[in-house]
Amino acid sequence: MAYYSLYLNFYNHTICFCFAGIYLNLVKNHRVKYQLSVLSGITFITVLLFGAFYLYEKQGALHLAVSFGILLTIISLASGVYLFKWRSLVRLPERNPNPVFSLDGKGDLRYSNPGAMIVKDSFGMDSVIEILPKDLTAKLVITRSAGQAGVYWEYKINDKDFSCRVCYQHDLDSYHVYLIDITSHKRIEEKLQYLAYNDTLTKLPNRRSFEHKLGKSLWSQKIGVVLLLRLDRFRFIVEALGHAVADQALVAVAKRLALLAESDNLNCYVHRFEGDIFSILLCDEDEDEDEDEDEDDMRKLIQQVTNLMLAPFILSGNKLFLSLSIGSCIFPEDGDDLNTLLRHADTALQYVKRDGGNAARRYLPEMDKHSLDNLKLTHELQGAEKRGELELYYQPQFDVISEEIIGVEALIRWNHSRRGRVSPVEFIPLAEETDMIISIGKWVLMTACLQNKAWQNAGLKPLVMAVNVSPRQFKSLDLQAVIQNSLDVSGLDASWLELELTEGAAMHDVEVTAATLNKLKRLGVRVSIDDFGTGYSSLAYLKNFPIDKLKIDQSFVRNMIHEDSDAAITRTIVSLGQNLGLKLIAEGVENYDQLAMLKAFGCEEVQGYLFGKPQSHVALTKMLTEEKSRGITG
Repeated sequence: MAYYSLYLNFYNHTICFCFAGIYLNLVKNHRVKYQLSVLSGITFITVLLFGAFYLYEKQGALHLAVSFGILLTIISLASGVYLFKWRSLVRLPERNPNPVFSLDGKGDLRYSNPGAMIVKDSFGMDSVIEILPKDLTAKLVITRSAGQAGVYWEYKINDKDFSCRVCYQHDLDSYHVYLIDITSHKRIEEKLQYLAYNDTLTKLPNRRSFEHKLGKSLWSQKIGVVLLLRLDRFRFIVEALGHAVADQALVAVAKRLALLAESDNLNCYVHRFEGDIFSILLCDEDEDEDEDEDEDDMRKLIQQVTNLMLAPFILSGNKLFLSLSIGSCIFPEDGDDLNTLLRHADTALQYVKRDGGNAARRYLPEMDKHSLDNLKLTHELQGAEKRGELELYYQPQFDVISEEIIGVEALIRWNHSRRGRVSPVEFIPLAEETDMIISIGKWVLMTACLQNKAWQNAGLKPLVMAVNVSPRQFKSLDLQAVIQNSLDVSGLDASWLELELTEGAAMHDVEVTAATLNKLKRLGVRVSIDDFGTGYSSLAYLKNFPIDKLKIDQSFVRNMIHEDSDAAITRTIVSLGQNLGLKLIAEGVENYDQLAMLKAFGCEEVQGYLFGKPQSHVALTKMLTEEKSRGITG
């Protein structure tokens, strides 16, 4: 019995050892050496045979059969589990939709899955080997040293992009190759890259691309030119024709500017920043070029840009003439870093915009001081009304025949507490660039109406008060309410208020202008077109505007004595107004020769230094009182 007990203990330990070997080989997925499982199998068979003879001798055939039955059951269960796991692992590559290959240590193909066959057939190839990258053999050498970490790279099959990952199994001396079609991912990456460096509307490179190119040029110490370009009156295009047409305008301008980048004799790049702002970067490979040559290149480039804009643009049936304001600087002379160059080019651009646009200027150092002054002036203008620094001056308007005062034009003045009198030429453009012109316009309307009513209450004869309405104010939605409130608060009858609208502002959106003017006319106010003859009005539209008066621009009046063309234009405007049943007033009359010619043409009213300069309400009150005392007013 001692031998029997010893045998059972040895027998049980041997079975545990054998199953441990099978389990380790299973869970490690063939990553341990096979020696353990082989050793356990040999040991298991040896002990099994030895035990069978021993049981037969000591216990008989019945005990032997029972023991073998129990052992076979255990072996069957263990084998079933092992085979199920082995089959599952084997079927993984079969179910993988992507190509999977197994190569031996020499790189020869041993296995390819159905996914590889599908890819082969899709390309019409004769063998799955053709799917593998051409440089696979060289990569295998690298992969052997990398081991299970594997080697990853990308390659192309026709127009498709694939990724290839190769792993080396040291224990099996084999390579596993995994391919994945990454074409869609590559296309997404390329699209994201495109969107990062290109403008989606115009298809031009964007600001990020500009900054990248300029940075490389500065780093390599090249010389070149930076241009900032802004489309003139773009806001009016948006308001008059809508955003869709405005986008068409940007695209059309971009196409013309792109022709510069296609030129063989120019090494330049065109970009769109945002909104209506474009940029051009001109790089020169010649490091020995001097300043004069840089200036010459810049002038030639600006001239080419100007020439490209000369032809009209046809946008949704509208014929438009578009122009650009251009600010420029040269690097490294005007700056050796990105921010400085952009700031300097923008400073020059703002100068052009303030001068009316459609021109080009190069940055000058003294512009910085002026820009800083404008910034301070804009800030100080915001509180000018509350501080009581704004004041209205009034220039009298006279009847040509009787030479009596029939109206006045309200003109704003700014009496700065520290700067003194600030010219409207300086602060009005600053106010136009911001919403301050809206609040200033409200103040002007209210003050002018109150003053006119005050003169009437003082027993002076009623006068027409002419008030300029800025383009931005004219486009504001509450203009009608602002005018009505000014009339209500002042008590002035609407017939004594005249609104002056510039010709350019009136003609930008004819339909909207006509609708707005009709609303204003229903209030009972008068409407005149200021600076007539300097814009681009259409007579076909003009006859449909509910206006009362045309104001002849002083540029024609000033030169009509010595310039036949100006005299002819003035005569034509007077004749036009008479035919349309409109009043005519000429501004800028400074001498009797001009007055006599205007009287001969049939102009009814004049305004200018010949009769009176703009003056304070105190001075004009005195002038009106003196006229009344002389009995001129009857």
